[in-house]
Amino acid sequence: MSNGRGHRWLPLPKGEGWGEGEGTVRTCKPMTLFTNALAISILLSVPLIASATSPRIASITPTGAQRGTEIELRFNGSRLDDAQEIVFYEPGIQVLKMDSAKTNVVKAQIKIAADCPLGEHHLRIRTASGVSELRTFQIGTFPVIKEVEPNNAITNAQAVAANTTVSGSIASEDVDYFAISAKKGQRISAEVEGIRLGLAEIAK
Repeated sequence: MSNGRGHRWLPLPKGEGWGEGEGTVRTCKPMTLFTNALAISILLSVPLIASATSPRIASITPTGAQRGTEIELRFNGSRLDDAQEIVFYEPGIQVLKMDSAKTNVVKAQIKIAADCPLGEHHLRIRTASGVSELRTFQIGTFPVIKEVEPNNAITNAQAVAANTTVSGSIASEDVDYFAISAKKGQRISAEVEGIRLGLAEIAK
């Protein structure tokens, strides 16, 4: 309720305020309301500022590995120059060394235990200015090989052995071919993980 002079009237419980009895009122000045609104605005802007300075992971290469092996991981993104640590949330993966000398690229040598849990592992990169978003890394039982271009036609299909994981990417309308050896009547099973790898570029 307002008195028309920029003051807002708020009813008080019985017995409180300047007078006595029910209906006693107090004022809340516009400056107080402005100060409260400013404080709320500042609090709401804090997450936006933190997001603008936090590191971002755009891609991880390769996206998975075989347990019991050592491999090099490559992280591409932004604000990765001052990377200090790669944090794996599940057991079984050890970071042996890390190199963040190149702008927006972090390389790390990791060791995967022979008994490392299979499936999805979660990780973040911690820098001097913040912590990246959560990313995933797959651990499997099969050896992992890189996709080799060009393999965009049957005539230059990439040869792949059975029980193998291929780590690669498909850009835009790209088509990739792979060739395997099999006997007549043999059943072949192939699985594409794609968006389950959790990369933002795949989800777009």
